[in-house]
Amino acid sequence: MKKLLLLSSVAGLLIFAAGCKKDKGKDEDTGGGNNGNGGAETALVVEQTQRGFVAYIGATWCPPCGAYGGPAYKEMMKKFTTDEMVSFYFPPDGETMPHYIKADGKSDYAGFLPDLYITMKSKGGIPFFNVNGVNAGGAYTDANYTANTYGKNITDLIANEPQIGVAAVKTLTATKLTCDVKIKAFEDYTGDLYYSVIALENKVVGLQKITGKPDNREYEHLNITRASLVGDGTMEGQQAFVAAASGTTPSGKEFTKSFSLIPPTSYERGANRIIPWDYTPENTSIVVTVWTKVGDNYTYVNGVVAK
Repeated sequence: MKKLLLLSSVAGLLIFAAGCKKDKGKDEDTGGGNNGNGGAETALVVEQTQRGFVAYIGATWCPPCGAYGGPAYKEMMKKFTTDEMVSFYFPPDGETMPHYIKADGKSDYAGFLPDLYITMKSKGGIPFFNVNGVNAGGAYTDANYTANTYGKNITDLIANEPQIGVAAVKTLTATKLTCDVKIKAFEDYTGDLYYSVIALENKVVGLQKITGKPDNREYEHLNITRASLVGDGTMEGQQAFVAAASGTTPSGKEFTKSFSLIPPTSYERGANRIIPWDYTPENTSIVVTVWTKVGDNYTYVNGVVAK
C-alpha cells in the first residue's frame, strides 16, 4: 500500500486527492426484465425530482480513508436526504464483495466491479468522491468541510428540473432480491440511457485502518456496495449496466424493467479476510441510477433509492 498526500492551500487544509494505492437501443422494455417479474409496475410512480449522486471510493486497508474519507462520506449522508441524493460506498478491489464458488470450483467475486470503477473515473488513488458522475476529488482533513464543498454540487444539481425521472420498488426475501424500475422522460431526451441497480448493505461493523490511530475493528461502514442486480440473476453473471433506451425518448414516454439476483448460499472471503456480506433483507437497500453514454464514458442522469 502506498499513500500519496497532496498539500492544498485551500482553507489551510490537507487534501487527500490520491490517498492510497494497492497493487494487485430499444425504446421500451415492459416484458419483465432480466429474470421476468414486472409485478410492481403498477406501483411505480415517477416523481419529477432531480436527485444528486455521491459515490465514496475507499477501502478498509487505506488509513486516510478511515481518517478522512469515511467520516466525510457520513457527513454527506447527513447533509442530504435520500430523496435529494443517492449514494454508496464503493471499494474498488473487491475486498468487501462476496466471494462465491463458481461452477468450476474456483472462488471469484462480482464481475461488475471493473466497469463500475471505471465509471467512477478514478485518477489512480483513494479516497476520492464521485459527485454527480464526476470525480470531484479527495477528502479534506475536516469532514464537514469536505461535505460542504462537494455538497454545493449536489445542491446545484437538485435545483434543476429533471429531463429523466426514475422510480423503483424492491422486494427482498432471504433467497432473492428483486427490484422493479420505471423511467420516464419529462421532456424530449436524446441519448443512450442505461440502468444500474446496486444492492447495498446499510450498516456493517468491521476493520478500518485509520491514519495516526490503531486499527479499528469496530468501525461502522455505511452503504457498502455488495452486488449488482443487473445481469442474468446469478452472482457469476452480474454486470454494471444494461441499456434502457437509445436515440430520442419523447416527452411522457415511460418504460419499465425488473431486475433480480439470487444471493449465494455460502461465501468465500478470498485473500482479503475483512468484511464478508451477511445478507439480510432488513439490512439491505437498492440504489437505482440512470446513466447516459457517449463513446466509452458514462454520465450520471438521475437516481432513486428503491422503496
